[in-house]
Amino acid sequence: MKLMTLIASMFVAVAANADAVIHNYDGALHGIELTNACVTAKEVKTIKPTKNCVKLVPVTHNDGENTYTDWVCQKWQVSHLSYPRAFNRTVCTQWGQNHGEIYEGCVQYGTKADFLPQTINVRYVTSHGEYDSETSGTFTFPACK
Repeated sequence: MKLMTLIASMFVAVAANADAVIHNYDGALHGIELTNACVTAKEVKTIKPTKNCVKLVPVTHNDGENTYTDWVCQKWQVSHLSYPRAFNRTVCTQWGQNHGEIYEGCVQYGTKADFLPQTINVRYVTSHGEYDSETSGTFTFPACK
């Protein structure tokens, strides 16, 4: 029994330092996880149904000093999702100093048409407590059946 408890605690410790996969295609995937995505010639789809919010409502709070709004899902639905592989990406169209600030940054944004390729570049980030390690690689979406 003690051995089983030790093994279980080791799995929890490993899960706390789970890897993250970072890519530059959130605008095309709309929250679909890489491991649950497949592609056709024109669409990216979920392989398995996912729980999705179909009705989002504002809830206003007042903490005595500030009033703020949280958005809360009021109605959920489990379904397959699909989105076009073509999407618009927000890009910096002008770089420079913003309103006299010392540091340069993007001062004007625009949109650019883009297309989700079948294979994308990804970064695998692993947390090691106070520091992270990172490796690069590629991810290829399977074709939808």
